[in-house]
Amino acid sequence: MTSFEWVLPRAATQGSLGDPDQSRPDDRHRSHKGCLYAEIVRRPWTIVMVALALLCPAVTAWTATAQVRTPGGSSPTITGASARGTLELRVRGATAPAPAFRVVIKGIKGAAKRHSRIRTVIAGSGTVTGLQRGRYRLRLPSLAGDDGRVFIPKKKSRSKVFRITGKRKVVRASLRVVEHRESRTLAGRVIDEQGRAVAGLRICAEYGIAPDQSPIRRCGARTAANGSYSMSYGKADLSMGATGYDTWSWPLQLTAGDPYTDSPWQTTVIESASTVVGHRGFITGRVTGPDGDGLSGVKICGAPRPSYHPGLSAVGGDVCDTSADSGQYSLRVDGTTDLYVKSSNADLVLQSLFGSKLDWLSTNTEPWVAGGQTSEPSLFGDFGAGKQLAGEDLPAGAVADFEVIPLEQASPITLTGGTGISGLTVCAASLDDVGCSVTDETGTYVIALPVRSSAEMRTVPSPVSVSYATDDTVVGAARPAAGLPGQTLTLNLAPDRWSQ
Repeated sequence: MTSFEWVLPRAATQGSLGDPDQSRPDDRHRSHKGCLYAEIVRRPWTIVMVALALLCPAVTAWTATAQVRTPGGSSPTITGASARGTLELRVRGATAPAPAFRVVIKGIKGAAKRHSRIRTVIAGSGTVTGLQRGRYRLRLPSLAGDDGRVFIPKKKSRSKVFRITGKRKVVRASLRVVEHRESRTLAGRVIDEQGRAVAGLRICAEYGIAPDQSPIRRCGARTAANGSYSMSYGKADLSMGATGYDTWSWPLQLTAGDPYTDSPWQTTVIESASTVVGHRGFITGRVTGPDGDGLSGVKICGAPRPSYHPGLSAVGGDVCDTSADSGQYSLRVDGTTDLYVKSSNADLVLQSLFGSKLDWLSTNTEPWVAGGQTSEPSLFGDFGAGKQLAGEDLPAGAVADFEVIPLEQASPITLTGGTGISGLTVCAASLDDVGCSVTDETGTYVIALPVRSSAEMRTVPSPVSVSYATDDTVVGAARPAAGLPGQTLTLNLAPDRWSQ
């Protein structure tokens, strides 16, 4: 038969809530709200302990001792300690990169009420430690990220209740959010100066760090037959791929039209529901050869600067035309334009560049090699592969005529000679190319230099320039020379050494 004996514990009990280091000797023989600490003499003691916990929840504030006495043996002791708990939290539903969620935890019952408010920030998952026993409420507010994403917690994840107990010291909670992309809508109508609808015009958003810098353009709609449009847009990342650097921004401005596409309409900033656009103008001219006759098939391109911001860098694409049989070309532009001749295979060159390079090859004596690299590029490298500048900041209505010289591939010129120094980098430049080599143990160099020349120059020696770099021991210099295609030139160099 099981017997119960109610006695007061003689051992000192735990002190104030959550403080195991303070004792309360005056309370050793007192009850708490009508409940007594009990020393229970029985075999099936677990049922009684559960009952006591339900009748007297505040007992956990002090140390309750239950002694289990069995008829024939020892008496083990189970003590309710004040060890703190841990919350393992995860927020699901957000795409990478995970934002920093602000979570609020508040104790609502038991010793947990000492935690009036805990704020923590987690990116996807996190852990909160040092929680007292008791009941807590977990709340996840909505979040608007800098990148235009909005995270709204699902209904069951907005507020959750959890407990930290003696047996359950680690609690895992999972919250879910719904991700939305913050966006705005632009709607309106585009008309010309006579009030007629403009159809098929692109509607774009321009993003940038500042209004005077080159923008990132994103076009998301076109005007309908009646000139109307509707476009949704959001924030854009302006970090340009830089690691660890995120700059999200709304557009600086919205435009009707795109300056980097061939269109009859000027690009115009949208400032109201009705936008009036004007017509673009033209740059015209004629391309001729050395004999003054028109040349057909020459590609002329313009890199436009928008009419609404002439100081903006010319970026985003070129607008091009090809000269007709008479050499005439017509380029429709939006604002001012830098004009280029484009030739991907270097088969022609602007006469102005050709004359400038001939003069440089024939007269230059300054070194143009440094650290094994050439500081003086090839004839076409000044403006990118096959892109030669013919005019700058030309407005609509300008007339630009220019002469080009067709070039043909010829046999290379071989340059060789001695320098008296081994390991020296020597380079040679022709009208359209550069070649380099390093001198051998005897100080000898050999360079096979590619050559393009005009038909008129086939029987005239082509100018070349040979250069070596300045280093710790050698004073750099360049030496002009001339040779026919296919010829071998022996050009001995005598580099000066630095004096001690």
